[in-house]
Amino acid sequence: MAPVLISWPTLIALEAMVILQGILAYRDGFFFPSQMLLRTKVGLSFIEHLGMWADLVALSPLLAIIVAYRGEQWSLVDITIASVFGLAVSVGMHEQYKQIWWPEAHVQNGELTFVGWIHVVYMAEAVATLSLYFLRGEYTSYMWWTALVVVAVVFVGNHMLFGSKPPEHYPGRPIESMGGWLATVLAEFRKDDNLAALSGPFIYYDLSLFHRALARIFYFAGYLSYLVNHYVFRSGAMLQGGNFIVRRKHLEQVGGFDTTIEFYGEDTDVARRISKVGKVKWTFRLPMYASGRRLKHEGVLTTGLRYAGNYLHVLLRGKPLTETYTDIRVDE
Repeated sequence: MAPVLISWPTLIALEAMVILQGILAYRDGFFFPSQMLLRTKVGLSFIEHLGMWADLVALSPLLAIIVAYRGEQWSLVDITIASVFGLAVSVGMHEQYKQIWWPEAHVQNGELTFVGWIHVVYMAEAVATLSLYFLRGEYTSYMWWTALVVVAVVFVGNHMLFGSKPPEHYPGRPIESMGGWLATVLAEFRKDDNLAALSGPFIYYDLSLFHRALARIFYFAGYLSYLVNHYVFRSGAMLQGGNFIVRRKHLEQVGGFDTTIEFYGEDTDVARRISKVGKVKWTFRLPMYASGRRLKHEGVLTTGLRYAGNYLHVLLRGKPLTETYTDIRVDE
């Protein structure tokens, strides 16, 4: 078996950027959890940031291998175009990071930190290299394995969204704004007077990581369905019952809650009606911890399909498909 080729200059440069981020985190006192506790009770220490570990042990070596095998095939024009594209994608991605509500390694108070700008450069290089690999060269079966590694890195890098750990991160400087759920709500409603309702997902703290990830997949599927219904068919919106907030004047305009709905479909009914008088926004930046006892008792797949069926039935027929429900209680 032939040895695997590695572009050592590429690997050293990429790993150096990741290590430099860690050094800066240590310098500022938020590399270890014990350092963070001197400043805040909210945060995830740098050493616990799975995304950084994924960059260090998976993405950087992968990019170095790609450059070793394909680098000589790329022209200067190809590299220039890919670099511009990679930088644009990376900047856009980090602009989205700036909207997260919890203090995070790359962002503090809505602005990129120095660590964040280093990560911008790192991700620009990653996107550029992967773009050249997939678009400028002959097809090989290794592309499937490369894509699988990239998907795994993205999953690990966004582990907080999947609820594998509470959204705790370190502060690069004193936190100026109020953190948490309410801060996100106030910020969203203050910047948009036409916003009628805001909602986000549940993070089921008492389910396994696998089942939390499965629940997240259902959320993404529901969100894609919402985008199609809302922007193509101009009907409906998406709210998570138990984790949404509605502006009072808009709720009064549509007659309030439909008290004839017992359980399933109430959130979809509110979203459907209120979207006619104002904007309904869904964001994954507004998570709420909740018990997953219903999913555990009935099964994630069964519960997810039941919710999906009622969601579609309310949109199409104006009433839920399932009219009865069972209270699920944890045995004392």
